Amino acid sequence: VKFYEPKIIIEIGTNAGGTAVGIARALAENGEGRLICIDNGEGIPKSFPGLAQKNILATGLGSDRLELICGDSQSVLPRLASRLKRQVDICLIDAAHTYEAALNDIENSIPMMRKNGFILVHDIAANLDLGAEASLDHPHPVLEAFQKVSTDHHFEWSILKFIRKHLGIIKI
Repeated sequence: VKFYEPKIIIEIGTNAGGTAVGIARALAENGEGRLICIDNGEGIPKSFPGLAQKNILATGLGSDRLELICGDSQSVLPRLASRLKRQVDICLIDAAHTYEAALNDIENSIPMMRKNGFILVHDIAANLDLGAEASLDHPHPVLEAFQKVSTDHHFEWSILKFIRKHLGIIKI
């Protein structure tokens, strides 16, 4: 974020704002850019939007540059996409981990993305235990959704491999 100097970043799946704090700090240091966080507020502990807002604003990012949307990304993203068509530089997806939810979040983000923007997809490691979110048809649901969208749209992509949780990057 610090290097890329994005104008608009969307984070899907914020909870208490752990990742959003790092994003907000970089935006504050850059002196520009907005952060839009979407979460259904059902995380454990239930910390969205209250605690998330407190944590994010503590970085120095102004409240005029932060928007918190409490709702299910499956219904929020299509409405947001019509408002932000081709305006988003970075979209980080880390919400529900079922195949359908991950696929929908990725697909619903595409219309918002600027040319050369990035969709970042968290938790795509094949060895990640997603419990009830995995199924017999989709034992690695987030990875499979990432691969399907990348292949279907012929996007450039890469995977940053960490010890347990990997990050998929799709270039629009």
